[in-house]
Amino acid sequence: MASAPWSASTGWRNRSTKAGRAQAAETLKKLSADGYRALGVAFRKVEKQDSYPLAAEREMTLVGFAAIPGPAQGGDCPQYSKR
Repeated sequence: MASAPWSASTGWRNRSTKAGRAQAAETLKKLSADGYRALGVAFRKVEKQDSYPLAAEREMTLVGFAAIPGPAQGGDCPQYSKR
């Protein structure tokens, strides 16, 4: 599985630079090519509210990707593939 440098305190290294964004995009591309389904994990500090607008999901810090085996790796559950 592909990996990339990250820190729990700062997230993806150089994430705000063009090179950092390219590195994250390349990691996602590699995971997909290897047959994984990938979910980006990110965070952003916000003030506590009863509800959050969609705009709160901008300018987040990418921590990394959760990679789940896809169909190419036999990762699909049979009950979901029968539609």
